[in-house]
Amino acid sequence: MKIIDAHSHIGDILYPGGGELIFKTGIPFPPPSIYHRSYEKTLFRETFVTRVIDKAAPMIPVNCERRRNFAATMENFRASLAGTEISRCVCAPIAPNVTFADILAAQKADPRIVAFTTPDFTASGTVELLTKDLPLAAGVKIHPIIQETEADSREVIEAVEVVAAFPKPVLLHAGESLYYTRREKKARFTRFASIDKIGRLIAAFPGVKFIVGHAGLGEVAQTIGLLPKYKNAYVDASFQTPEAIGALISAFGGGRVLFASDWPYGMRPLAILAMEEACKGDEGLRRAVFHDNAAELLGLCTRS
Repeated sequence: MKIIDAHSHIGDILYPGGGELIFKTGIPFPPPSIYHRSYEKTLFRETFVTRVIDKAAPMIPVNCERRRNFAATMENFRASLAGTEISRCVCAPIAPNVTFADILAAQKADPRIVAFTTPDFTASGTVELLTKDLPLAAGVKIHPIIQETEADSREVIEAVEVVAAFPKPVLLHAGESLYYTRREKKARFTRFASIDKIGRLIAAFPGVKFIVGHAGLGEVAQTIGLLPKYKNAYVDASFQTPEAIGALISAFGGGRVLFASDWPYGMRPLAILAMEEACKGDEGLRRAVFHDNAAELLGLCTRS
């Protein structure tokens, strides 16, 4: 069965000039920390180890994820697909750090990449740039935390107004998360992608299809409670447990849940296992969440 990974990255999405990382070679992908070994071997379920670290040393998982970010090269991207049935993979830029031009260059080198574009909220002419990019892009990525722009802000609304003229989805990072070291003092942005803000954005654009990234991470209960009523809201299941994915399928229906890994932050084989467990052998559901939902949403005509 062909699989579409509806949410991943390539390049350093955290810092300016991050696209330069894509074609570097010889950068080893880091081994997981004790936190990630515990978290990932249980398919993202909470453990005693993760509870202790989350309370006593929350920067341990952040630093491990940063190391993965700095290893998001084309070489490691290709290695991450080996042994899987993933045939297409959304790569989402986050401007100004990784740009649409960076992703197009990566797509040229590996046609399995499905290129998204992104607004640059630090530059003038965002509307004009998106209008130029969208005919070539499969969708748009907005990351309120890294881009330091609230999900329901005027700037984001203006960007989505451009997307509304195109049949392209908007992939939103959703849920509180940390990316930067304490000395960078960016923790104030972590609530910019809260589910209530994302809900207001989705409600304002019923004609635009939104993919709620990671189904809200630790705010998955809020996602389930607030967002299924919006028929233009889809969720990707990256980092969710099999039980949470099952609850998402029950709430949104099998047609609005998408497989995703969020590589390099998440490992593709583990995301596949979590989704497989949630599907409980239902072949029609498997085809939908692993491939057909994303194929239809992204305009990729072939079915699994």
